[in-house]
Amino acid sequence: IVRPCLYFLKKENELIFLTFKNIMNIDLEIVKTDKMIRKVRQTRARIKLAMGKMEDQYSYTTSSCFRGNIFGDIIRKKRTDKLNSTINKIQQDLLNLESDLLLYDENLAKSLRLPAKMAEAGRVNGILDDISLRSRMRYREFDVAKSLRNLETILGKLEDDKKKLRFIKKDQKGLI
Repeated sequence: IVRPCLYFLKKENELIFLTFKNIMNIDLEIVKTDKMIRKVRQTRARIKLAMGKMEDQYSYTTSSCFRGNIFGDIIRKKRTDKLNSTINKIQQDLLNLESDLLLYDENLAKSLRLPAKMAEAGRVNGILDDISLRSRMRYREFDVAKSLRNLETILGKLEDDKKKLRFIKKDQKGLI
């Protein structure tokens, strides 16, 4: 026996009026939310793998024989290119997730944050230039970590929405 109840579910500045006609919509919303949670978790796993690859990019030799010559420039260019290609993969994953989030909830998609790529290394003549290049590489890794934390907050919001929907479904069936 289903109790005759009316509910208001607040979902990011949007009120949904639930009646008996919308009972099946709750099941569909739960399925959509589960799919989004799965996609966000997959993206989070790919970002964590990419961050593991990024950690070793700034640990190259800083010997004085590689400063100010073509060999050092080649090493630094290779490192920055690898870093930028990793960030590019992360950006593509986040953009794909953003397109899916736009269909689910615009406000969640707006809160998604993309990391920025690194500029070209240029010529490094002294140890200070080398230190600044490494610090910029570390900052890009920190930028990806901020995007990952942002993704985890989106995941938390999606899981909260799922809990709310399940509570309403149980209450409509008279289990609570």
